[in-house]
Amino acid sequence: MKNNKFISFAGVSVIIGIIALALFIFLPAITINDTNLVGYEVIFGFTTAESWGPFSVSFQVLEFSFQLFLVILLTIAAVIFVLISTILPSKLVNLIVLALFAVNAVLIFIAPEIIVLTDAASNLVDQEDIMLSWEAIVSGVLFSIAGIIGGYGLLKNN
Repeated sequence: MKNNKFISFAGVSVIIGIIALALFIFLPAITINDTNLVGYEVIFGFTTAESWGPFSVSFQVLEFSFQLFLVILLTIAAVIFVLISTILPSKLVNLIVLALFAVNAVLIFIAPEIIVLTDAASNLVDQEDIMLSWEAIVSGVLFSIAGIIGGYGLLKNN
């Protein structure tokens, strides 16, 4: 096997991408009417519960969002491509990592438009009330940086 200096760019971008994914999943991602929702709640669904004495009411606000689940899947795919990079051409791996993280950045930035509100919640929540939190913006910027670093390996000469 030959020593490949281009894989290091894809590897660094994958590390940054994993950090960006962790930020998106575990920190607030969306704000709906002054309620911060963590990324995993936005991806997998969110149910709120209110109780008044002996009475309790639960209300499902968000359902599973496959488009935002793609952020997790595409990051895993980037990790897999970097891990099997010894059998693929290095420029191809860098191009794939660039494409995957560019799509992740776009999905993060359009998250308020692609979340899946339930029918009952869509009657109560206007689209103007749904905002991207600053933590999700940082995550999207990190995905963009990861894509740029992965793409930088395409520009380097052999």
